Amino acid sequence: MNKLYLGLLAGALLLSGCQGQLTSATSTAGAAGATPTLGSPAASTSAVATTIPTPPSDKSTVAGVLKSGLSTATPANGMVLYLAAILPESRGTPFLASFDRVNSPEAFTDAAGRFVFSNIAPGSYGLVLDRVVQSFLLGDPKHAKPDFIIDAKAGQIVDLGDLDYDSLPGQSP
Repeated sequence: MNKLYLGLLAGALLLSGCQGQLTSATSTAGAAGATPTLGSPAASTSAVATTIPTPPSDKSTVAGVLKSGLSTATPANGMVLYLAAILPESRGTPFLASFDRVNSPEAFTDAAGRFVFSNIAPGSYGLVLDRVVQSFLLGDPKHAKPDFIIDAKAGQIVDLGDLDYDSLPGQSP
């Protein structure tokens, strides 16, 4: 990342009350009214797969499975995640994301690493891992890009699938 990019990011995150690191992602939206299951039975620690709730027509649901580990994708249990609103781009500069621990959508990972954000306002979001002292804007582990933008659309489910990171920020690889 270049210095301008980091400077812009640091300024935006400080304004929102956190420190961060920007990386990347893509999303896939489910069809309205669909109720896919999250994670595969082989990846789940429970015998019953978790169902992703269908959102109301004016809201969205965002779900996925957070994992980390170089050789094995271990579920990230007990992690605090937020959706950070993507601020509008201006003149080709890198995008900025803003969140606060009071108003931003929040989710927790379960023992299988699953998380679900329900009743989300339509918009573009980044995924933030909160480590209390520091917060990190996560990237797209599937495509190794620094920009992970989740597009939540009204009445749709965004299933991010398995997000397998070599290591999560704030932990050893």
